[in-house]
Amino acid sequence: AAAFWYFLAPAADGQVIVVAVVTAMAIEMAMGFAVVTAIYRAQRIDMTDSATELEG
Repeated sequence: AAAFWYFLAPAADGQVIVVAVVTAMAIEMAMGFAVVTAIYRAQRIDMTDSATELEG
């Protein structure tokens, strides 16, 4: 995506957007992992059965 924006508009605006989006996705993943870890530690339940139900 960054290479596409480089040839479309040589300014660094597109690359800044890509970095911001990737950073936001990494933060969301870390928050989700923290929530799942906190639930597991609080309840000491095995959530693998629930996870297999999500498979499509």
